[in-house]
Amino acid sequence: MAQELLGMISDPPLALTGTQDPFRVLEYAAESRPELAADIERRFTDLETQAVMCAGSKPHALEFIREATELPGTAVAIVSNNSEAAIRTFLAANDFAAYIAGVYARTSADISLLKPAPHLLTAALLDQRCDDAHAVFVGDSITDIEAGQAAGIPTIAYADKPGKLARLTARRPAAVVTDMSQLRQALHQPVVRRAGKE
Repeated sequence: MAQELLGMISDPPLALTGTQDPFRVLEYAAESRPELAADIERRFTDLETQAVMCAGSKPHALEFIREATELPGTAVAIVSNNSEAAIRTFLAANDFAAYIAGVYARTSADISLLKPAPHLLTAALLDQRCDDAHAVFVGDSITDIEAGQAAGIPTIAYADKPGKLARLTARRPAAVVTDMSQLRQALHQPVVRRAGKE
């Protein structure tokens, strides 16, 4: 995906040679080749949307989301740097859509709106009429934790791959889980409820 996007840029920088991170390509375009940024973002969205048609959900993900929405006064929203179009395609294909109260994701080439900036999270809070003391954010990357902390939201790190546990724990999230089945229990831990005030 990254290399296809990079092919849209004539004479790309050597620093991007061989990159497998499409966000690095989008960031370069937004900052250094703004005349290409919108086209690259649109192609990125197309490729993401194609990819999610073959992607499965994480084990226990649907069960957790369904159970979370059954809790009184609880809504589940998605906050992501991925494209909104791709996320909505995934939700529809995997029978998640009915449980999701909102999607707050990439809709343009403006990378300043993406995590680790708190913009998408604060937009979700405002739209869902929820204050940060009553919200919990689950993320699987360092930028997720940074965004959650910047927004003042207790953040649970989801360390779903080898090597992530140490990296994410070092960022001092409110809690760490390695499996979706642990999330409902983690959401009720007192440390999560206190973290927004610390």
